[in-house]
Amino acid sequence: MNRLSTEDEARIKKIAGYLYRKYCPMAESGFFSKEDIYHHGVIGFMDAKRRFDPSKQVPFHAYAAIRIQGEIMDALRRGPQIRLPQEKQTRVKQLLAAKNAITERGKTPEIDALTAHLGWDEEEIRRIEATLVSVQSADNNPMVGIARDADTRPAQEKEVLNKDLGRVMQKCLDGLEQAAERMILVARQIRGTKLKVLAERFGCAIETVRQREISAKEKMKDCLKKHGWTPQK
Repeated sequence: MNRLSTEDEARIKKIAGYLYRKYCPMAESGFFSKEDIYHHGVIGFMDAKRRFDPSKQVPFHAYAAIRIQGEIMDALRRGPQIRLPQEKQTRVKQLLAAKNAITERGKTPEIDALTAHLGWDEEEIRRIEATLVSVQSADNNPMVGIARDADTRPAQEKEVLNKDLGRVMQKCLDGLEQAAERMILVARQIRGTKLKVLAERFGCAIETVRQREISAKEKMKDCLKKHGWTPQK
């Protein structure tokens, strides 16, 4: 098993602590505890170690910081936007943990797999799943603010279009040749990371980060146009 160094732990705790204070105003009485946030930070760090490619010439500490922050923010977005009773919070956490564990084994977290993993009956699993706040369509699409659909459409059609937009967005993002541009664009548009912070992580001037972000956004907009989507002005 990979063990974290003291320096790695400190880096994760610093990022996790900042995001906990900023996005968890209810503190320990809310859905996420400090340990939850730190745990997601560790997942992000381990993912960074697994995916890091030295040939991209991006400093590992910069890449890891963005992955840590990204994993935590994703977890916060997936969490309920309403306060749940403590017992139900615990059940929701158990269900989410089971889904993650099953997914990590390369399997789909279907009802049968969840009942076997948790020892709950199907009715209980569906009851707890019903409490999860599921934000569909554009809210889960990366950088959806870069593009828009100009027409007013029925809700069902919008959902289909938003799914297509998400697919196109990911394709355009993957098409950016510079890894640094992808990271900066995601950090700025999705995480809201400040230019100064990114400049420190990449070891360059703030203006350099700004220009890379502008370049990446223009490339994304060109790609979206080619796929029939209208970029926002």
